[in-house]
Amino acid sequence: MIEACDLYIPEIDRDKVSRLAKEFNCSELLAHLLINRGVVSKDEVEAYFRASYDDLYDPKSYPGVSEAVKMIAKTISKGEKIFICGDYDVDGIAATAILVLGLRRLHAQVGCHLPHRFNEGFGLSKLGVDLAKEYGASLLITVDCGSSSAENVEYARKSGLKVIITDHHQVEENCAKPDAFVNANLSGHNYPFCKLCGAGVAWKLLSAIFETFSLEAPNDFLDLVALATLCDMVPMKGENRTLTMLGLPILARLERPSLRVLAKFCKVNPESINSQTIGFSLGPKLNACGRMETPQTALDMLLTHDEQACIVKAEHLLELSQERHDVELSTLQEIEGLLSKQDLSNKKCIFICGDWHQGVIGLCAQRLMDTYLKPCFVATNREGNIVGSARTPQGVDLLQIMNLCSDCLSKYGGHYNAGGFTIIEGRVQEFAESLERACSLIDIPKPKKKIDCILPISALNTYLVRELERLEPTGEENDKPLFLARGVRVQGPIKAMGKKERVSLCKYAMIVFPRLAKL
Repeated sequence: MIEACDLYIPEIDRDKVSRLAKEFNCSELLAHLLINRGVVSKDEVEAYFRASYDDLYDPKSYPGVSEAVKMIAKTISKGEKIFICGDYDVDGIAATAILVLGLRRLHAQVGCHLPHRFNEGFGLSKLGVDLAKEYGASLLITVDCGSSSAENVEYARKSGLKVIITDHHQVEENCAKPDAFVNANLSGHNYPFCKLCGAGVAWKLLSAIFETFSLEAPNDFLDLVALATLCDMVPMKGENRTLTMLGLPILARLERPSLRVLAKFCKVNPESINSQTIGFSLGPKLNACGRMETPQTALDMLLTHDEQACIVKAEHLLELSQERHDVELSTLQEIEGLLSKQDLSNKKCIFICGDWHQGVIGLCAQRLMDTYLKPCFVATNREGNIVGSARTPQGVDLLQIMNLCSDCLSKYGGHYNAGGFTIIEGRVQEFAESLERACSLIDIPKPKKKIDCILPISALNTYLVRELERLEPTGEENDKPLFLARGVRVQGPIKAMGKKERVSLCKYAMIVFPRLAKL
């Protein structure tokens, strides 16, 4: 059963729209869209359309950075080795590349490791610590992970390693205790923007290090920051938007051999690089290796300057991306077949466990959540180890739900609306029941689809398209515009679109037909 969401059009002050349109010499439609996104004052509008390095906050004021910089500078000055442990998604891969390449410019000896999704899981792993010791490092730095890796951080420190955590994930009460903790989710600081992605945090740290060594800011790494920010679904506003707007022109120049080769393989022209081409073409190709095997292929590609080596790795990434797509489709079809035999009408959430490829269960959880508009938990049995991914609708705190079910979990964590978990052996059914109870205790509002405004199809033209492009880069909390056209009739049969006709146009029907909307 596919759930329906309510559509709504926010009320708006027409006088405010007119004033904003006149003040900035733009159409009333664009002014309307800006107001819908909370951009209402003169300063906010100017900041929205402008990207300046002067708008970036002092990296040394980012929580934990000052302590981390002192440790890194001391390690480099003593000629000791540094080891970096990242994550297996685009954000973690990019963040690792930023620190490895940046620190090597300072002639630091830097090794690195990305975890295997299936064998090590999310966060700092014991293997990562052991590899750091084997490398001979005295300092271990995590990027895009580590906040919830209390046990392995302690293991590293007892092994004689100094540990710096750089992360952007939520911090729980039993969080890790490193020597320096770079994470804006910690309390006791006044940094103005706390929603950077892992690569953004890594770039802030690198910027502060370069400043300490009297070097110019490492702005050439902003291409990787923009890539990661768009792929990691962090809010596209504030400093994230500034960093992305500064990074996109650098990325579009394709001076980095890895990105130049990848763009060519994905048939992405430099002129068309935007949030769409990154989020739906370049990003998924880099993500595919971490889902299907090891993320090391993508990292090696970003680290090398050898274009021929990049070509070989890009070919492999595209093969893995196609494999990921096929496995995801078959897994989703199997899950939907199982769910079709259940009565989900009174269920507060969806939980399903099977024997599926671990690399696609997060994607399947997202697809199910988009369909059923409920918290969705998909788990797979991997040699007796039950691991899963979860997604929740906007306004529903996933970690709050999992906190209420923590007795059944050996490990869990993530973001507000997305995360992972591991179920204690023999407690799958208990976890399923605990999930339903937890979701019954939490207010889960019926999702609403925000429509920017009613727009007749006759208003669609190239001028409008050019105006809408001014909203780029779009993303979380700065969505692409969504319009409602009334009185539209279907003149022919609805057809599937996309490669192999796998995308149905039915999913877009609510945008067009008012009878499906509760306005």
